[in-house]
Amino acid sequence: MARADFLISFGIAGGLALDLRPGTVILSGEVITEEGRYRTAPPLAEAIGGWAAQLGALEGTVYGSRTILATSPAKAEYRAKVGSPLAVDLESGAIARVAAQRGIPFVILRAIADPAWRDLPAAALLPLVEGRPDLPRVLASMMRQPGQIPALIGLARETRRALRALVVPARALRRLIGP
Repeated sequence: MARADFLISFGIAGGLALDLRPGTVILSGEVITEEGRYRTAPPLAEAIGGWAAQLGALEGTVYGSRTILATSPAKAEYRAKVGSPLAVDLESGAIARVAAQRGIPFVILRAIADPAWRDLPAAALLPLVEGRPDLPRVLASMMRQPGQIPALIGLARETRRALRALVVPARALRRLIGP
C-alpha cells in the first residue's frame, strides 16, 4: 500500500480576521479544532514562513470547524474563543487529525472567499449534492427570500476571486514541496 509523505488542505475558507479581504491567501501548518491544536512536523513548520513570503500568502493559524460559521457574530465569537485564527474551513481539522494519526506533516493552503464581516445568505447554507449546489433548492430559497440575491451574487464573485488567487500559489507550493 502506498504511503503519503504529507497531506495538503487546499481550497477556500471563511475569514475570521477582520482585515482579510476575499482572495487573501493563507499558508499554515497549524490548525485549532474543538479537540485541540495540531501543528505540522518541525522541518515543514520551519519552511512555511519562508514559503508564505514566496507565495505572497499570510502565515497563520486556521480553525478547523465542524460546522459553517454563517454570521459575523459567530465568526467573532470563535475567533475570540479559539485564539485568533486567521480563517475557518470545514476540512483542515480532519486533514490535520489524519496527518497526526499517520505521523506525517501537513500544510494548509486556503484563500478567503467569505470575509469575517459577511453573513452568509440562507441559500449558501444548503447542503451540496455531489459537491455542487442543489439548484432547485437554491432557487426555491431565493424565491422565498429574494432579498438574499445580492448577497449570493457577491458571494459567488468573491468565491471566484478566492479560487483564482489560489492558482499561482498552488503551482509554486507544488514546486517547493517537490515530487
